[in-house]
Amino acid sequence: MIIPKSGWAEQDPEWYWKGVTETIRVSIQKAGINPKDIIAVGLSSLTPACILIDKDFKPLQNSHIWMDRRATNECEWIRKIWDKEILREIGIDEGKLPPVYPCDDIVGKVTEKGSTVTGLKEGTPVVTGSVDANAAYLSTGVIDDVKCPHYGKYCLLGNGAYCR
Repeated sequence: MIIPKSGWAEQDPEWYWKGVTETIRVSIQKAGINPKDIIAVGLSSLTPACILIDKDFKPLQNSHIWMDRRATNECEWIRKIWDKEILREIGIDEGKLPPVYPCDDIVGKVTEKGSTVTGLKEGTPVVTGSVDANAAYLSTGVIDDVKCPHYGKYCLLGNGAYCR
């Protein structure tokens, strides 16, 4: 984590890319999986983390992560998702914001570069995915008490540890 000033919390977006590519490559290798057998890739993201990118998808600055408190008052005011009236009022061009997709929509495919650094097959579909905590809950089967016999018996600690 990068803390340039009190109340600020940032991370270099390149750390995310390096971590993801290494994790995928090593996981495929250790599991002995043929990349041709992987039918899709789903994403989980750190939230809220803002990564501003240019037209070539290169980060413009460090990402401000959930621990950053420099815009607390502003965040309270604009908490609605892509509300057009608020965007106009604060002078943000809606066209510069990414579209919002359901978590199971296919939003792209693994590129040649992505294939090279991860070991995934080029063209493998990539779905929107989910945010970290929601994905963590789902991965433990915590959906509701009817479908999950363990519902209510887990406690999420931070972004990835559970106790029972």
